[in-house]
Amino acid sequence: MPLELAAEPVPLYWAEDHQVIRVLGTRVPIDCIVYLFNEEKKSAEEIAAVEYPSVGLEKVYAVIAWYLRHKAEVDAYIAEGERAAAELRREIEADPEYQARRADLLAWMKQRGQDES
Repeated sequence: MPLELAAEPVPLYWAEDHQVIRVLGTRVPIDCIVYLFNEEKKSAEEIAAVEYPSVGLEKVYAVIAWYLRHKAEVDAYIAEGERAAAELRREIEADPEYQARRADLLAWMKQRGQDES
């Protein structure tokens, strides 16, 4: 009996109104798998066994393979997400209410640190 060769679907989906690409059946974003693979130099086995056992080795390999075939597009998607996150952080930190709450928290932390000495 010959082995049937057929393309298998990529285990990724767009979530949250097409804002985030996640691994199918999980809430793990593709960014996390790519980061561990590229920046932390983790193997698929390490990612699946240690970092994201809920994803499974087969899906980790499939995600990495898909990423390598679409590297420029995925890297651009990740860069855009990082840019948007940095912009949101700047907006939040510029808010006077945030600044006041931050100052209160820092004062509380300083007081608590002095009390524990």
